[in-house]
Amino acid sequence: MDYTRAKYFLALARTGSVTAAAEQLGITQPALSRQLRRFEEELELELFERAAGVLRLNEAGKALIPVCQQLVADNNELRRRFQRCNAARCAPCRWPQRRQLSRRFWRLSSLMRAGQFRF
Repeated sequence: MDYTRAKYFLALARTGSVTAAAEQLGITQPALSRQLRRFEEELELELFERAAGVLRLNEAGKALIPVCQQLVADNNELRRRFQRCNAARCAPCRWPQRRQLSRRFWRLSSLMRAGQFRF
């Protein structure tokens, strides 16, 4: 999972609408729908219940929210650190949690696919 997909997923979860989320993100509705489809295929999970143009998080989607929030927060913090480093012309900054976060996400994803994760 990457930052962009996590950000898109959170916008979809927050708004409950592809149209509203796309507008909020500044992208087209078809592009966002494609990204959601690819994200669900990558995870081999459905994250939303779809009914009459409304998206509602299912249990898998609800479980993914904190992981995506952490990924987006870590990415934002990394950007802030690099901006500070660049402004101060200091040595490159490091992001120690990236590998750990990736492992946690993929472990959660594999447990969810295997039906071993309880909501």
